[in-house]
Amino acid sequence: MPFPSLKNVYERFYLLGLILLSCSNVVSEDIEEIKDPEDFIPYHISIDRFMVKQNETKQDPDFGNYSGWIKLYNHEDDAVDIGGWIVSGQPFKSEANGWDTLPKGTLISPKSHLRIWTNGEGVVRNSIHTSFTLSEEGGQIGLYGPRWADTPVMDTISYSSEDVAADIAFGRFIFGDENREPQDFIPHRVTINEFMVKQSQTLKDPDFGDYSGWIELYNHDDGAVDISGWIVSGQPLGSESNQWGVLPRGTVIAPEGYLLIWADGINMVKEGIHTSLTLSEEGGQIGLYGPQWAHTPVMDTISYSSEDVVADISIGRFSFRADHRDFILPMNNPTPGEPNRLRRLELLGSHELAIEDPSGLDVDHTGNYFWTVSDMPGGSIYKIDREGSIVLELQVDGHDMEGISQHPHNRNLYVAEERLRTIVVYDTLGTEIERFKVDVEFQRLNDGLEGITINPFTGNVFVVNKRLPRALIELDLSREEESRERLYAPMNLGAHKDSAGLSLAGLFFDSDKEVLWMISDEARAVFVLDLTGRPLAVFDAFKRDLEAIALLREDEKIYLVSDRLHTLFAFRLPSPLKMLSPRSSVD
Repeated sequence: MPFPSLKNVYERFYLLGLILLSCSNVVSEDIEEIKDPEDFIPYHISIDRFMVKQNETKQDPDFGNYSGWIKLYNHEDDAVDIGGWIVSGQPFKSEANGWDTLPKGTLISPKSHLRIWTNGEGVVRNSIHTSFTLSEEGGQIGLYGPRWADTPVMDTISYSSEDVAADIAFGRFIFGDENREPQDFIPHRVTINEFMVKQSQTLKDPDFGDYSGWIELYNHDDGAVDISGWIVSGQPLGSESNQWGVLPRGTVIAPEGYLLIWADGINMVKEGIHTSLTLSEEGGQIGLYGPQWAHTPVMDTISYSSEDVVADISIGRFSFRADHRDFILPMNNPTPGEPNRLRRLELLGSHELAIEDPSGLDVDHTGNYFWTVSDMPGGSIYKIDREGSIVLELQVDGHDMEGISQHPHNRNLYVAEERLRTIVVYDTLGTEIERFKVDVEFQRLNDGLEGITINPFTGNVFVVNKRLPRALIELDLSREEESRERLYAPMNLGAHKDSAGLSLAGLFFDSDKEVLWMISDEARAVFVLDLTGRPLAVFDAFKRDLEAIALLREDEKIYLVSDRLHTLFAFRLPSPLKMLSPRSSVD
């Protein structure tokens, strides 16, 4: 007499439960129909490994043959009842229909394995035997929550016919790890260097021809590092999303080398390494962790939001100098498998400025000239043409003037004085009208206000503080002093505190895109920011001592001023401007 299938056994128990329930006042929590999917607890259970075909590896204790098997692992500190969960050998609910429901009372001890035999017998004796077998033509091993919870995906591993060989297991297990102690783990300096969530043309997957997400790791050591068994994730490890994958045996990164991992949900190794995780366009946390036997120590993480997801723009770590390292920035010039590089601006020309220590730059209201200042003691305000020739000098006896912006409506000139942390307003004849003190902490007098610009839509003034702290500040100067500050945004740019010394300089409001353009003299880089100070794009300006920035969109040019070189540089404005989506400004 043939044994009943697991599905038939499960259904008979279910019908018996309904009969008992009708005769009792006690409500059983085991009746699926009265359970809510929200009650389901997504315990951390994963497919550890599986074997499709064997001749001698492990004998079935019930039938004495050598059949395929699936091994699950419980990462929890407590035993977990996975009765009602579903295992499959093909994508769930596919035409192959190779799936079974685990019987009631199926327990996995804490930090332990459960082997399920896939021999087609469909019975439970000393071990669980499924009614399906694993196909040598390829398939997808799947673990799903129960039907009453809408069968959430807990874990999957795909395999092809090329992955099937007798007595070779496939999965997340790294042989020899069972006897290793956490103290044996060596925390080599391997970090997340760059990742891309969404792409349409950057880099095609060499195995499947798709444009899927990827994660790039970098080995900082001068020797090769074996990261077999390390874990990569797209969400915080242990979260309900279960978005993580274990790197296969033999995963080695060359000294000071790069490793690309495809986050396409396929989980196999061909020419490239493919993991079971995918990167969410809703945001997440890219994580790199040590192996399970070492208690998964955190090696590196980078968080991102939905606003950071734009096709063919990656997020990467970038160092401007040896002492200004590990800034996390959008990369509109992705470099998978190579050192991260910024897109370089195209230099069109340069003009000498007959101004001592020129600083600050803004387009005047006609669009034909620029305003700039000298930051020397007793300095003047200058109007210059596009070739840098002086058209007008306003002798205002300035005090360390660093930035200048002309108000788009009343035409007054707003000047940022660095050491005094003050905004001074002049008319176009050089007569001082009023002063506004900017309340910003400081450690050194010479690390104060630098760039200044005005939002033509609101009239609010943006200023940038040079460093210690680096900050973007928005002010409504029509309000009383105690309520002027509308925004105070620290400009850490994702870097560690060791990079806090990187200085910021000029600032310009781009009314066409409603974004800010900012220059850093030490980074020799141009940043595009939204109105909350979040970086949207970064470009390599490569010239030294750059202090000021302004745009002329009708000329498709970016103009930069170098104080030490006494030069006005003209660069081509990138078109189209490839950047992240701006975030709404602070009300």
